[in-house]
Amino acid sequence: MAAEVSLKHPFPRLQDSARSYYGGSQKLLGKSYVRRAGCGVVCAANILIYLGRWAEGCGNGPFAELAREDPIPAAAFGRCCDALQRRYMPVTPRFGLTGAQVAWGLNRYCRRWGIPYRMSWRYRRRDFWDALADQLEQDLPPVLAIGPNFPDFWGSQRLRLYRALPDASLRSAASVHSHFVSVTGLSDDLLHVSSWGREYFILRKELETYVGRHSAWLVSNAGLLRRV
Repeated sequence: MAAEVSLKHPFPRLQDSARSYYGGSQKLLGKSYVRRAGCGVVCAANILIYLGRWAEGCGNGPFAELAREDPIPAAAFGRCCDALQRRYMPVTPRFGLTGAQVAWGLNRYCRRWGIPYRMSWRYRRRDFWDALADQLEQDLPPVLAIGPNFPDFWGSQRLRLYRALPDASLRSAASVHSHFVSVTGLSDDLLHVSSWGREYFILRKELETYVGRHSAWLVSNAGLLRRV
């Protein structure tokens, strides 16, 4: 695996009157329980916009129409995500979505609009980092699941997300579990991700420690794309 690999094109930017976004945010969605648990829907939307903008044969459907705008109006993104959630990947209040549900809903959408990609969910530890790097080398943004505590699903252990400071150092800015993020880059030490419409970094060692001690690769893994 190369020391550093990332998407070949800029990740989608959203804009409203208050701020700009790096990828989508579930805070833009309509219903309160979807705003709390709709991160899987947003990651699927990020994929559909990125494919619609940069991948051959992916110019159909509502998200491809959004992809033609730069930056994307945040309100329009929220409306498209609400429709995606209702029709293809309904969010369960309090519990959100599983990785398999994200993949199933995304695949239904792709079949409906003739998009030549499908997602499958990876459950094994072996070759995990190589699989993420391979996706990015193909210019495909994988979905990373930072799973719940396991087997103690009600546990409170979390994984830290970092922001980059002007001097290139990292500052802990948030912590999560039971959360999906979009991966946009990977190095020997870090993952570069989009979450809540912001750029964050994850330390690879901390992710491995979190999964090994507090979660499991069964529920903390990745959704990977393939062309069909």
